[in-house]
Amino acid sequence: MLAPERWPSARLKTGKQIRAALRTKDRHCDNWYVPKTVAVVGASSDRRKFGNKALRAFQAAGHRVIPVNPNEHEVEGIRSYRSVLDVPDVIDVATVYVQPEVALQLLPEFDKKAIPEIWINPGAESTELLAEAKRRKLNVIAACSIIAIGRDPYSL
Repeated sequence: MLAPERWPSARLKTGKQIRAALRTKDRHCDNWYVPKTVAVVGASSDRRKFGNKALRAFQAAGHRVIPVNPNEHEVEGIRSYRSVLDVPDVIDVATVYVQPEVALQLLPEFDKKAIPEIWINPGAESTELLAEAKRRKLNVIAACSIIAIGRDPYSL
């Protein structure tokens, strides 16, 4: 996992900047209190995994959640999709909980689906992934999306 100070800077934020942005409703973190459709990429049926914790946190916050995982048919009673491209609806936010090499392969799908906000969570980031996201001009935020919505992932 890269330290925040090593993340490419363009359009990427540190945890401290994320919290400040939430207080000021920055354009990258526009009002999380408005319900959104959130794709949890790497959602898992294992409640100990962060992909499952994120799904439950966003759902509890009032967002519509869509699990995305080719190895799961259903997560927390919600139909799972193999890819963001299989989701028939618009996705407002994707929050990513997969290994960096997998996330790198998913960037073209995020681009094609035109997802306006993509959160690369701790453990999913790499220098190569963040550089490619920047090259594609994707709106990537490298920080914990669960904390960004005001939840403690260890309490879930």
